[in-house]
Amino acid sequence: MGLAKLVQHYLGLEIDKGATRTNWLKRPLSPAQLQYAAGDVWYLLPIYQQMRQALQQTPWLEAVYDDCRLALMKTTKLDDKNPELAYLDIPNAWKLNPLELARLQLLAKWRLETAMQRDLAQSYVVKAESLWKVVKHNPHNTSEMLSLGLTESEVRVRGKKMLQLLAAARKIKPYDYPPRIARLVDEPNYKRAMRLLQEKAFELTPQGLTLEILASKRSLEDLLRWAWKTPRNQDKLPDLLIGWRRAIGLKLLDALDAMAK
Repeated sequence: MGLAKLVQHYLGLEIDKGATRTNWLKRPLSPAQLQYAAGDVWYLLPIYQQMRQALQQTPWLEAVYDDCRLALMKTTKLDDKNPELAYLDIPNAWKLNPLELARLQLLAKWRLETAMQRDLAQSYVVKAESLWKVVKHNPHNTSEMLSLGLTESEVRVRGKKMLQLLAAARKIKPYDYPPRIARLVDEPNYKRAMRLLQEKAFELTPQGLTLEILASKRSLEDLLRWAWKTPRNQDKLPDLLIGWRRAIGLKLLDALDAMAK
């Protein structure tokens, strides 16, 4: 649920969204933008107070704090990422061939490093979807980038650099291209394992919670990937093995291991 819906639900107020799609990089910010930005903070305390009071009447207050800590941990892990492997985090990268992946590897590395240097979210450098389109279609000028659906801001601010990186990618030798990305869903036992995990998770879902809150499909896939594709690295645990979900996640892992026997 976004902030506007939270404000409407808890405070009965409507937030003017007119400034949402404006240029937030331009300075100075307009009065409307300043008012909109202030609203992000102004409403949070009274909403928090109401939510905390409601949660205190349930057994889930500490679980919510756990999830907040987990979300914060993820936002501070940008520096831990390997720029050379940033291309693996781009949605639908598995659809690209080795040549296209070579382009993506260069552009995704630049995108991550730029985000870290400028303390920005990666989407504020270039959206992942736009990056994918660029490496798939290999444009030779900014006009072609615009025709692919990139925003004017992306093309104006980042277009020249992306074209330079595409030119550099053309010099990469085929034997240096990354291999195609293997998908978890293509594993022989994927469907059987996911069905088992979903059934077991549903069985273990505490009263008052939904399966989606406890164990979304994505979190179950992350657990499966951790169990199958890594040496079960204890330094990089999936969400289902962290915080209040850990006890349930361990039972899911036991069920998965039992299936393999």
